[in-house]
Amino acid sequence: MFERFKKIHRKYKLRYKMIFVNLLISILPIILIALIFYNIFLNNIEKYVSDSVDLYFNQVNHRLEEYLDTVNIIADSVFFDKKLQELIISKDKNYWDKYNEIDLLFQSFLKFYESVEDIYVIDNNHNIYHSKSIVFRDEFKNFIINIDSAKINDGKLYFADPLKTKGGDLYFIAYRVIKSMFFENFMENIARGAVILDAKKIEKIIEENNLPEGSHVFIQNNAGEVITVTRDETVDIYRSSQADLNSNKKYININGVTYMQRTSELNKVGWTIKALINRDKLVKEGRVVQYIIILIALIVFVFVVITTLVFNYRLTFPLKKMADAFDRVATGDFNYQLKFKYKNEITNIEDNFNNMLRELEGLTKNLLDTQEKAHLIELEKKQFQLDGLQAQINAHFLYNTLNTIRVMALTGAKKEMDRMISNLVDYLRYISKVHEFVSLEEELEQLNKYKNIENLRFANKFKVKYRIESGLERLKILKLTVQPVLENAIFHGLRQISGNGVIQISAFQKGDKALIRVMDNGTGIKKRELEQIKLGIQKQDIVTDSSKGSDIGIGLVNIHKRIQLYYGNDFGLEVKSWEDIGTVVTISYPYRKGKEEDV
Repeated sequence: MFERFKKIHRKYKLRYKMIFVNLLISILPIILIALIFYNIFLNNIEKYVSDSVDLYFNQVNHRLEEYLDTVNIIADSVFFDKKLQELIISKDKNYWDKYNEIDLLFQSFLKFYESVEDIYVIDNNHNIYHSKSIVFRDEFKNFIINIDSAKINDGKLYFADPLKTKGGDLYFIAYRVIKSMFFENFMENIARGAVILDAKKIEKIIEENNLPEGSHVFIQNNAGEVITVTRDETVDIYRSSQADLNSNKKYININGVTYMQRTSELNKVGWTIKALINRDKLVKEGRVVQYIIILIALIVFVFVVITTLVFNYRLTFPLKKMADAFDRVATGDFNYQLKFKYKNEITNIEDNFNNMLRELEGLTKNLLDTQEKAHLIELEKKQFQLDGLQAQINAHFLYNTLNTIRVMALTGAKKEMDRMISNLVDYLRYISKVHEFVSLEEELEQLNKYKNIENLRFANKFKVKYRIESGLERLKILKLTVQPVLENAIFHGLRQISGNGVIQISAFQKGDKALIRVMDNGTGIKKRELEQIKLGIQKQDIVTDSSKGSDIGIGLVNIHKRIQLYYGNDFGLEVKSWEDIGTVVTISYPYRKGKEEDV
């Protein structure tokens, strides 16, 4: 047995050496890279979390400062109100007359500023005024009475720590001295004012974060005490651990769990935002990655071993000749024949190689035929998609119009129904044309039919204006790509506004594109729906199910896809919208100067 092994070893000595060297060269870098990658991964996790926390702090600081600035504006609006100051310093009215008038004044502010829970004022005679619609709370009264005017005489707005009422609710109080704005006693202290704010508002601002699972965020005051409302057990334990409240350690241990601790200062009120990120979970995720890396390394190891064995056992001197043969074939010499003068495990490929060359030409021809068939199938698929998109847009329009005719029939509006059906017949005759392409002039002419239909539905609630650049009337466009945009503008934009709406349709040339722009002064598209529409436009798939998007977005996205299927990804729709301002939809087509038809 041993002699046989030695004989085989002598025969395949070069192969065994190649196997050993290749395995060593392949395995060592894999192990080294896996270890380095694991360490880098853990460091990157902490860096990523640290960057995420910094970004979160910047966002929260910005939102809180915007909120505090809003509160400051509210306080200025209320306490520097001329009528309020006249009532405070008035000596001609009794307390209850003043109270009733101040109450009405406060009511107007409370309706306008939803974030304000209540407003309190105490004058120099210790008379307290506030809104009668809200229960008079002793906690707020006592707080305002105990305000030291001398400490806040600079006129700035101060924020107190949360105040808990008997009902268990917490409120923040923004307070200041009220200085006279009248010439005879300018800048004299005439009262103290306080704006009562629901603590849940600030809670909501800091709770909106994208930090890792198991993270905790809260606010501390100047004394290091946690002042935000929370039922979180971890924060409760942190609050009870007085030794760690002002700790600047990077890591702290709470109930046996290690947390990464990050803080950020709120300069306007002297508060501190603190975040606790569960480091043990981050490490746990790292362990999972470690096991995955080990598993991948083992798979790669096995793959390398097998590949190396196969590769080396088949390598012999004839490899060079085979390489030369493949080079000849690569240059297009299909008449080359591979011939070996001796037989071994590699030279058995000779017959297969020569047969391959004979079949290569036939396979090439078959491949070209197959590609041509696939191309035809793809064209049919695109046409099927286009037909489906067109059918979906037409069905949506017919549904809305027929529903309106049904209502007119029920209400007995015969003349309006006759005009509606007449316009509908003309419009259906237009959309049933075989031709897929029409001129912009034809599309606008049919838009007037559609406008008449919709004006009957909405009692002339809107007007349509046109601004068409000279020469663009002949621009060839896809049929029914402007009408659904106009329909969205009317149905989703102008229907909800109180006054009359205006829609402007303009067409102009810009560079190598012809742009058709539809603008309205309606309610606009909500931010979330606008994001869904833009996401649908960016995707490559066709939207055929209305359950996958909003009614506003389906028609716009499908118009975009129709245009792209014909003209490519450089053309289509662009949607911009601002809530309570309006919406702008721009349709782009290729523009060829001097051509009568652009299709």
